Amino acid sequence: LNFLQSHPQRLGLHETYEKLGILSSIDVDVVLPYCLRLAQVTGLNADSLMNLDMDDFVEDHPLSGRPCLRYWKERSIGENEYHLDLFQAKLTWLTRGQSEEVRNIFKKVIELTEKIRPYVPTEFKNKLFIYQSTGRKIFGKVVPLANVDGKAFGEALKRFVDRHKLKDDSGKP
Repeated sequence: LNFLQSHPQRLGLHETYEKLGILSSIDVDVVLPYCLRLAQVTGLNADSLMNLDMDDFVEDHPLSGRPCLRYWKERSIGENEYHLDLFQAKLTWLTRGQSEEVRNIFKKVIELTEKIRPYVPTEFKNKLFIYQSTGRKIFGKVVPLANVDGKAFGEALKRFVDRHKLKDDSGKP
């Protein structure tokens, strides 16, 4: 309340809640950091990340008994399911700690989106990354991140970079 008293300008309801640290909606800006962290941990591309389902993290793969992440990747020959072993992958940068991080990300995203999940269209109920739209045309509608076109995803990333003043090694956004 001290912030609101010291900043008497009129804020909208969403901005007021945000300043108080309360999530008034689970919009793309809330979900995006989890998606980006998962990209950092796994190396998956945007399309594979946005299309993950809630059950794509498997604690014990039936063949290996190890945790793995199932994901889809579009290839020129069509869609195929791939398994990314998060315990003893051929890729040396995937460690036991990273598999724990993936598990935690899935858990947090599922918990975060639990209250809006009943409102997502049936065909997208199992998508991991869903959010409430703040766009004018579909304001408040719950949609999967996978439905965001490349332009909208790029704009969301740009907002995220600007908001958090993120810079690359050369100091550019």
